[in-house]
This record gives sequence, structure tokens and C-alpha cells, in this order.
Amino acid sequence: MTLERRKLRRSIPILNDLDSYLYQDIKRVFVFGRNSDCVIFITNNDHVYSYGRNNCGCLGIGNDYDNQDLIVEPQKIHRLCGRKIVEFSAGRNHILARSKNGKIFACGSNEFGQLALPLDDYAGSSINIPQQIQSLRNEHIIGIACGAFHSLALTKRGIIYGWGFNFWGQLGLGDNHNRFAPTILRQLQHENIVEIACGQHHSVALSRKGHLFTWGHNAYGQLGIGERINYRNIPTKVIDGNDFIIKQVTCGQNHVLAVSVDGQLLGFGSNYYGQLGTGSRRNESLPVRICLDEKINDILASPFSNTSLARTKKKRNSLVFGKCGDHWLLTPIDTKIIDDNDESINHHRKQQQSSSNSSNSIISLDENNNPLLLRTNFLLEQQKSPTMKKNKSNSHEIFANINQSTAHTTKVVRSNYHHHQNLFWQILYLMKSKLPKIKQHSTTTTTKTFDNDDDHMDQTSGHLNQNRKHFSNGMNKLLNHHRI
Repeated sequence: MTLERRKLRRSIPILNDLDSYLYQDIKRVFVFGRNSDCVIFITNNDHVYSYGRNNCGCLGIGNDYDNQDLIVEPQKIHRLCGRKIVEFSAGRNHILARSKNGKIFACGSNEFGQLALPLDDYAGSSINIPQQIQSLRNEHIIGIACGAFHSLALTKRGIIYGWGFNFWGQLGLGDNHNRFAPTILRQLQHENIVEIACGQHHSVALSRKGHLFTWGHNAYGQLGIGERINYRNIPTKVIDGNDFIIKQVTCGQNHVLAVSVDGQLLGFGSNYYGQLGTGSRRNESLPVRICLDEKINDILASPFSNTSLARTKKKRNSLVFGKCGDHWLLTPIDTKIIDDNDESINHHRKQQQSSSNSSNSIISLDENNNPLLLRTNFLLEQQKSPTMKKNKSNSHEIFANINQSTAHTTKVVRSNYHHHQNLFWQILYLMKSKLPKIKQHSTTTTTKTFDNDDDHMDQTSGHLNQNRKHFSNGMNKLLNHHRI
């Protein structure tokens, strides 16, 4: 998914103190950590930076910093610079990075083997410089996923490798022993897996035929198998693609969401905060359909969050449900993110305060039909207001506003002129677009004859002034588009 650059500071406050030069150069960003206090971003020249809480050396910046240091200024991750990194995934205290050519790098805590580094050299230690996982160097990895203390990788051939903490069977290997090296999940090696996801201690896989498999911790029903058992250490088919084809899956901390090819939304697992969107707080041990008026296009959750998001096929605003700040949304709410500096919003707030003597927005009802109120830096509105500015948003923007994290590696784009990222080339492009008109005007004026030289000078001057004014207006519009 993507975030527009002009909305980046608003969506991710931790970027507010970033140097303006680096901020303008961000190409991808990943915000993670229990308190969303860790940031990794990639610039346009393929340099990788990180800053924030350096637990167990998970920022990958080397020996010059203690593992528990709070890194205030962005530092280069030299080992990842120039590697064309396209994806990050984070566990409790470890990260994985995937390059465009399918290589994986890991750093942070290796207490349970979640870095898949050689046992003799790195067993139980922390690594503060990313190391390539050599045992997977001959595989082309297309997907990575981290639970709290375990890791999964998906190859181009549709095979899953797992390593790390396996107390709940979250590696799906048929036992509960930790793994310090990538191990093939053989039960699914012929299923042609196309997508993987991890919750805190459970794992999910989606096959090309639309079959959905789960394994690992099941105390809240997050495996969707309908049995009251604490865990299952082998993959179980929860949804058969021959009956109901699934096209996308995502995991929250202890719940799972899935979308079918016809736009239906399903969920199962923990529902304490309403993260299944069923209107109650009852956990679901079997997949349940979440009744919505519109068809769903994609979904978003995070292994360390109890917030769920779903975007409709219209791809405008997103539906949010689950934990939202200090409150719980038991049913999906259509959201619009509104800029706090917008005068129309300030006017709307004044109207709201005068009518209800409160600056809160009623967004959901609890089990006793009492209104739940939300105090945040943005408004979630159920009804359209004529005073409100219409504003497009996406799932990542809403997720970042609620949780201060991006959940996944997010691509940063410009809202306009994004095909010409450098300002110099944009100016040149604008000049070239005007050259034919100027050239045509020049040829026509030279062929004309004038009885008086003063008339010639007046008319030529008038045309030149008109061209200057036209070019100046274009330049002003261009520069206004790039003001953050």
C-alpha cells in the first residue's frame, strides 16, 4: 500500500523531527515496535536509515550503540544500503529485510533462533548488524512474516520455511521444538502457497487455489478450527477454496481476517476489542462472515495490534473496527481522516460543541447500547457534513493515525506529478510543454509586416509578457503542489 507524502507527517508523528532533506527523499517507510518507537526508511538513492528504540540491536546500526539506546538521529544501516530492500517485517525484538532479488537479512534478538543464523556463532545472542541468512541464499524469497519470536519465509516456488520459537507449534512442523535454522514446512510444500502472515504466536498461509491454512496458538480461536485446544502444531485447512475462494489474508495479534474473491469479509479469533467487527465481543472459533453493505477489496492488521481495517472496492475511505485508542469499535465504521488545520473542520467542531457540549465523536455502541466516544487527533464520522472537506484516505494512513505504526513496509508517493520526482526535471518538463506554442508564435510574428516599428514593438512586447505570465502561473501551480 501507499502513503502520500503530503500526509506523511500527519499520519506518522515520529517523522515530524526528521531533517527536511531526508524527509523529502523517503521512498519507503516502516514503523514498528511495541510502542511504535522504531523507524526504518529507504531513500530514493537506496540508502537505508533507522532510528528509535534499539532493543537488542534491532535497528541494525552496529556496535557504536548500546542495545537499549534511544537513537534520536537517523543512522545508516550500511549493510543494507544499495541492496534494493523492498520489504521489512518485525517481531518483538528482531527484524527481517527482503531485497528485490529475493535475499533475506536479519538482526536483533536471536534468543529462540528467530534470526536463522549459525548456531555456533550466534546462539542466544543479539545481532546489531544485519546478516544475510546464508541457508536461504539459493532460494528466491518473495514474502516474509514475523510473529513475536518466530519467522516465516515464502519462496518463489510456493514453499514455506520457518524458524525460531515453536512452543505453540507456530512453525507447523508437527512438534514444539525451537528451530535455529530455516526448516521446510513439508505438509504444505505441494500446495503452491502465495501468501503468508503471522499473528503473535500463530501462522496463516493462503494457497493459489484459495485454500486457507492455520497453525500455532489457539487459546482465542485464532486458528478457526472450531476446537477448544490451546495449540495445533500442524497446518489445518480452515477454508476450502473449492467452496469459498480466499484472495487475501492478514493477522492481528490473536485474530485473522480474510477476503474472498467476491468481496466478502470473514474473521475468527479474539474479539475482545471488537476486532472481528461482528457487533459483539464474543470470540469466534470458526470463520464468520462480517455483514457489510459494500464489497471489500483489501484488509490490514498487525501482529501486535487489535485494530482491523478493510477497504471497499471503491478504494476511497476505509472501514475501521477493534481497538481505537482507549475505545473499542464493535462494528466497522466508515472513516474519513480530516486535517486538524482545515478551517472547515474547526467550524464543524464548534457546531458539534454547541450542540452536544463535547468535542468527542460518537463512533460505536457498547453491549448495553451506550455510546462510545473517541478523543484522537482526527475525526471518525458516520455521517457526511456539508462543512467537511472531502478527503481521500487509505488503510495505511488510518492505521498509522490509530497505532502510530505502518504495519507493513509502505511506499511513499507524491499526490501529483509523481512521475517527475525531481523539481528540476518538472520545470524542464513544463518548459518543453510550452516550447511548441512559443515557437509557433515566433514564426507567425516574423512573417507579419508592420507599417510602424512602434506597433511591431508593442505587439511583440505584449506577446512576450503574455508568455511570461502564462509560464509564471504554471510555475506557481507546480511549486504549490510540492509544499508539504
